[in-house]
Formats: sequence, C-alpha cells, structure tokens
Amino acid sequence: MKLRKLAGVVTAVFMTAAMSLTAFAAPSPSVDGTVSAEEGEVQVTMTDVPAEYAEAVAQLDSRDTLRNLLGAQYKDTMQVVAVREVSVPEGTPMPVTIEFQVTGVRPTTDVAILHYDTVQAAWENIPATAGEGTITATFQSLSPVAFVVDTATSSAATTTEASTTKSPKTGESSMVVVFGAVAAIAACGVYGLSRKRA
Repeated sequence: MKLRKLAGVVTAVFMTAAMSLTAFAAPSPSVDGTVSAEEGEVQVTMTDVPAEYAEAVAQLDSRDTLRNLLGAQYKDTMQVVAVREVSVPEGTPMPVTIEFQVTGVRPTTDVAILHYDTVQAAWENIPATAGEGTITATFQSLSPVAFVVDTATSSAATTTEASTTKSPKTGESSMVVVFGAVAAIAACGVYGLSRKRA
C-alpha cells in the first residue's frame, strides 16, 4: 500500500513539473525567412547585415536613439528584435511593398520599421502595419532594415512563410518528454516492486 502511495506522489510531482514548463522562457519575437513583395511577387532576400554597417546597427542599442527615431510611437517596452540586410533582384521597380514574416506579431502589436538610408547615412522610420505574424512596409530603397516590436503586445506564436504554428516554448518539448519518461519509469518500477512482494 505504501508503494502505491509513493508511486502516486512521484507521478504527481513529475506531472506537475511538466505542466509548469509553459511558464519558462518564451521566445522573443524574431524575423524569420525569405519573403516576397506584393508587386509581381518579387523575391526578397534577407541576410546578415554587412560589417560596414556595424556602427549604424550599434546605434540602435541606445534607448535614446530609438526614442528619437520613433517619436510619439516610442514605448519603453519596444525593442529591436532583428536587423537584416534586405534586397530584391536588381532592376526591381521602386517603391516596393514587402510583407515580412515576424514571430510573435499580432494585428494589435505596436511595430516600427527602421531603414538605414545609405545616402544620408542615417536611420529613417518607415510607416509599418502589423498583421497576424507579419509586418508590412513600403520602401523607396533597400539596405539594412531594423524590426521594432512592442514586446508587451506581442505573443510567442511563430508564423513562417509556409504555415502558421504554435511554437513550443524554449526547452518545453524536450523537458516534457524527459519528465514524462522519468514518471513512467518510476511508476513501472514501483508497480514491479509491488508485484514481487505480492
């Protein structure tokens, strides 16, 4: 009888731990994948920002710089979630409207797009619209683009170009499997011991 109680307690502890994992580190919003523009479905490519723009990207680490660039849009909970070099095939007519797939963004999320104007050597705030897992903006030229998201109004949902899925929280899926396996082994062991004694 004591072994059955012990098995119940062990199983309850591991199941509780497994269920509580959803409170652990949710992924931050991030830009993902290759996207296409509305005008004729032009292929848009995103890559790492070239080293020559490292100083410009570093400017965005300053809250004061972000506040100045965003003006009335600025909130303390807004952050730059990614900076990418964005390009379209040579000869693509401008302006071009691009819908970016961005993790965690919802239609009610406050977002901003910052474009680095290489001619002026300065960041500019491009009007942007949030959608379900997307940010859309129209560009007159392309170069480094910074994606700014209000983390207070974004979620942990992951939207990719191919499909929309609910992404597991960081470490959640593997830890649930581990806890589940340990609980199952403990229960089997206790059951086996009780059968031997009976």
